[in-house]
Amino acid sequence: MADVVVDRLSVGATVAGSDIFKETFEGQVLAFDVEFKIVIIRSTKVGRSGTCDIRFINLEHADKFEVVKEGCGPPKHLPNINYDKVIERTKKNTEEKMRSVKYIGNGVTDTAQNLMNFISRIFPECWWVENDIYIMDQVVINSPYKQQNCQPLGQNCRILDIVTQLIERFYRENKAS
Repeated sequence: MADVVVDRLSVGATVAGSDIFKETFEGQVLAFDVEFKIVIIRSTKVGRSGTCDIRFINLEHADKFEVVKEGCGPPKHLPNINYDKVIERTKKNTEEKMRSVKYIGNGVTDTAQNLMNFISRIFPECWWVENDIYIMDQVVINSPYKQQNCQPLGQNCRILDIVTQLIERFYRENKAS
């Protein structure tokens, strides 16, 4: 399928389709590579004038791909790329992923993992140490992760009450659903 489409493809053409995850796309072709079967398209963002999304589409992973309108030459102008913004976004996303790794517990129950996810939204400074949840070096929650299993790690623990209330709220909300 991809071979037939690539033969008709030109810069400036409008294409549409979906990938193997059923995510749809539509946009104007900015560039393409026949050998690697990669198409770069630009689509405007809904509700945001003057902005666009640039997508790289691997035709090997396209479930459906068609040329909606033939191109009549290259687009008027290619968008400027703010490399500082790209680097900043990449760095931010990498840091976020690295931070989220410490929220994943190995060999813990689903309830314990869900509690950790719940607490990490309020206290980003939390992590697993074996099967125990540590919060801001002030509180530890031991298995079975109830309010009575919440212990301070020092004498000046200011967040113990907040954490026990969060645990109570977590179980109350999960019981209701």
